[in-house]
Amino acid sequence: MIVLSIPIRKGYAVKSHDQEKVSEIKFLELNKFITTSNRKLVTCNRCSSINLITSNNIENYLICKKCRKKISIHKTETDIQISSVNYKKIINHLNNLIESLEVPSNFDKYRNCWTVEINSKIIPVLIPDISSSNSILTQTEKEGTLYVMLDREKISPNINSINKSQFIEFYEILHSSDQLKEKIKEVSEKFLQNTSIKIECKLDKLLFNLDPYQFEEFCTVFLNSIKEKQDKLVSFYRYLSNKKSTLINSKIIPLGGPSNPDFYIIDLLDYLESAIQPGQFGEIKRYIKTTRFTFEDFSKAVMH
Repeated sequence: MIVLSIPIRKGYAVKSHDQEKVSEIKFLELNKFITTSNRKLVTCNRCSSINLITSNNIENYLICKKCRKKISIHKTETDIQISSVNYKKIINHLNNLIESLEVPSNFDKYRNCWTVEINSKIIPVLIPDISSSNSILTQTEKEGTLYVMLDREKISPNINSINKSQFIEFYEILHSSDQLKEKIKEVSEKFLQNTSIKIECKLDKLLFNLDPYQFEEFCTVFLNSIKEKQDKLVSFYRYLSNKKSTLINSKIIPLGGPSNPDFYIIDLLDYLESAIQPGQFGEIKRYIKTTRFTFEDFSKAVMH
C-alpha cells in the first residue's frame, strides 16, 4: 500500500529521479485520480532558475526567463507534472466510502458535499477544493465539520490548534472507510452541532411538505421572525460586510442549458438588504422540476 504525501493539485511536479514521489504520482494516475505529463527542463548556470523546454524550441539553446542568459539545452533533466485532476473520480470515491459507513448520509450533488449523521449530530463532509458550501464554511470553529484535503499546503493557513482535528487528508481515507468513520465520530464528539446544516435540513424538509398557500404564509411568518431578532440580523450583516469582497458573502446559484451560464454568484449582503427593506412587495413562485434550475427559469424569476 502506497502512503501518499504529495498534493493533488494541477501543476504540481516531481523530479523523475525522486522514485518515492514518482511512485505516488503514478499510483494516483493508475487509479484515474489524475493525469500527468513529462517535461524537459534546464537549469540556468547563472541564476539557478529552472526553465521549461517546450516543443516549439528548435534551437540548441534558450533564453533564461529570469536573467536572460543564453542557456545550452544539451544537459537537461525531466520531471512529471500533474496536468489535470479528475475531481469527479475523487467525489465518486469518497461517496462510495461514505455510503459504506452504514450510517444515515446524504450527498448534495449541486454543492458536492455530504452530511453524515452520527452520535445524534449531522456532520457536513466537505472537500475544500471541490465543495461549494460557503454557508457552512462561515461557521465558528466550535461547530463540527470534516474537511477532506487534497492539498494540505493550500489549506494549512486555515488550520489551527483548535480546529485541526476537523481536517483529514484524502490519502488517509483512500483505502479505509473505518478511518473515515472514526474521524467523523471524533468530530461529532469534540465539536458542537453545525447550526447552518441543521437549519438547512429543517428548512428543506419544511419547504418540501408545504403546499403553495402554506408557502406564502411561511414567508410572512419568516419575515416577521427576522424582524423580531434584530440583534442577530445586525450581527449577521456586520459579518457579511467584513467579508464583502470574498466568496463567503455570496449565494451561488447553479444554472444550465445550452449557451447559458453554468452558475451565477449573487452578492449576499446586497441581496438580503434589498429583500427586506420597507416598501417592498413580493410575488412567490415555486418551480417544481427534477432537473437543475435553468437560466430560463432564473430569468423568469427575476422578471417576476
